[in-house]
Amino acid sequence: MLAAAVVARAGAIVTFNTKDFPPEVLDPFGIEAQHPDDFLIYQFDLAQGTVCTAIKRLRSRLKSPPMDVESYLDSLSRHQLPQFADQLRRFGNLL
Repeated sequence: MLAAAVVARAGAIVTFNTKDFPPEVLDPFGIEAQHPDDFLIYQFDLAQGTVCTAIKRLRSRLKSPPMDVESYLDSLSRHQLPQFADQLRRFGNLL
C-alpha cells in the first residue's frame, strides 16, 4: 500500500491499521496515515451537502434488508466510524 501511495503521490493512506504506518516511515514521503473515521469527518467538513447526498444514495441501495437512517448510522458506528455517524445524525432528514 505504501508503494502505491508513493507512486500516486498521495498525501494520505486511509486505513483502520494506522499503527502499521508509523510517522517515521511515512514522513519522508510526505504521507500521513488516517483512520477512516477521521478521513470521512474531514471530507464531511469540506462538503457536507455532497457527503449527505452520497450517504443517501448508498443507503437507498440497501435492499436486503433496507435500512432506515438510524439503523444505517448505528451500523456505521459499529463499523468503527462513530464520529462520522455522530456528525451525520445532525443531518438525518437529508439522508
